[in-house]
Amino acid sequence: EIGSFTKEQLAAGINLAPMATPMLRQAQIVHTLTQMRANLRNARWRDLQVPNAKEKAAQPLLPAVLKDLDTAADDLTKAQRSAAQPRSHRFVLVPKP
Repeated sequence: EIGSFTKEQLAAGINLAPMATPMLRQAQIVHTLTQMRANLRNARWRDLQVPNAKEKAAQPLLPAVLKDLDTAADDLTKAQRSAAQPRSHRFVLVPKP
């Protein structure tokens, strides 16, 4: 249930944006995936790429590690795009007894 509304409210129109709708849940999933991807990209750059750019011992391993992180970020991008696709929703108005 999203809410209970009077006939006057229904006649005037209901703004679903601030309510706990399926669209809100979808947006929260997209937001979580966006945060995960941003955190991954930031960690890649801040914790690996920059600190190890001139570290000779890291050079043999660094490209493969960065590539793996890029692949993970690409997977998150695909998940974001999939989660952000429009979904159809059906709302039913039920009169209160």
